[in-house]
Amino acid sequence: MSYDLNGAALGPVAGVESADGNDSYHLVDPSDVFVDEFSNYLYVADSVNNRIQRFKIGEKTGVTVAGVEIGCEVNIPVDVVITSNGDIYALELFKNRIMKVTNNFTPKCVCILGCPDSQSFYSPDSFQFDTNGNLYVIDSQQHTVLKFNISLDNCGM
Repeated sequence: MSYDLNGAALGPVAGVESADGNDSYHLVDPSDVFVDEFSNYLYVADSVNNRIQRFKIGEKTGVTVAGVEIGCEVNIPVDVVITSNGDIYALELFKNRIMKVTNNFTPKCVCILGCPDSQSFYSPDSFQFDTNGNLYVIDSQQHTVLKFNISLDNCGM
């Protein structure tokens, strides 16, 4: 929902109120939003639809930027971060991993953490990058915040 300064509801800025679906303007259990202030886009972790949707601020129709329909599966994404170079990072709930998606004309996905041969999590909830490329992950079942040094330029690519 969007509200004016007096608290009056203006309506949703993404998705259709009280309705779900898997088309370009519906969301099902959205779990996170990332506002890219440089490009004027909202990125929404559309959990049940297993995708990340991008909405131009002010528009109701989204574009899938990560998901099966574009050949880049994300499984129940619950957190999303977009880096300054446009790469998308998504935290998958039950697979307990973080995926990187690049969209340089052809989407490409790669697991960067929680992969079969890397550091495992019990229950990652949220993550964030700092300006030095360090990745901080909250693992609620471990009662910890973990730090990983990840190069934002070539992380797994």
